[in-house]
Amino acid sequence: MVRVLSEKEHENAKDYCIQFNSYWAYLPHDLNKAALLELQDLTSSVLCAASDVPPQGFTNQIAMVLRGNCTFYEKVRLAQINGAKGLLIVSRESLVPPGGNGSQYEEIDIPVGLLSYDDMLDISKSFVKPLRVALYAPHEPFLDYNMVVIFVMAVSTVAIGGYWAGSKDINKRYMKNKHDGAEKQDDETVDVTPIMICIFVVMCCSMLVLLYYFYNQLVYVIIGIFCLASSIGLYSCLSPFVKRIPFCECRVPDMGLPCCHKQPQVRMLLLALFCVSISVVWGIFRNEDK
Repeated sequence: MVRVLSEKEHENAKDYCIQFNSYWAYLPHDLNKAALLELQDLTSSVLCAASDVPPQGFTNQIAMVLRGNCTFYEKVRLAQINGAKGLLIVSRESLVPPGGNGSQYEEIDIPVGLLSYDDMLDISKSFVKPLRVALYAPHEPFLDYNMVVIFVMAVSTVAIGGYWAGSKDINKRYMKNKHDGAEKQDDETVDVTPIMICIFVVMCCSMLVLLYYFYNQLVYVIIGIFCLASSIGLYSCLSPFVKRIPFCECRVPDMGLPCCHKQPQVRMLLLALFCVSISVVWGIFRNEDK
């Protein structure tokens, strides 16, 4: 983590995540033990050559530069030689721990971390220069509570869905047996033939090959299918509850539209629009960090 604050506004502090490699240098686990140093913003350069170093150097400062064509070792070595106490490398690409080899790790004794480009823009907008930063590595919890919540949600969804589907199936069988007067009912079976298996395997292999070569295009098709299935699933789950609510029970007049020829109730049509809206909003904002 990197704690950022302005020298003029000490109360306005914010933490940002960075990718850090402990082999470069040690970071304290406690923020109170981390040195709060001035941040030298050199994001106009990549710090790959001596000409990129400012004339005054980085005396007791933490330098922030852009990721360029040179290696992490070349950047951090230049920063250390010129007096820097740490190095933040801003990356437009996906963040990876800055690597090196054993001999390089022995030469370097200042920490180096990767900061995302979006976080760098947020720092520029949120704080007034000059800035001070502190690098620290908080202890990771023994148990990630987010994973516990996700696990409980997933298991609960499957359990409730299975129980719900089973109870509905039992009620259907009971009503049909009661209506027909039959005591037993044969289960519907599907004969699986070798031809069906071959077709299934060919379709799966074809989809994988298409995804490999045309992933950038087909990924939107898969997202669209996922949004459609999510809308239908959410509608199926909420429709029994909406039917119990006594409002908008009037039916939509037949206007020749494909979705209105059965004249659905207004409340069910509103529910369908709500479910579709949820999926569309997720599809649009699925990659937003905030």
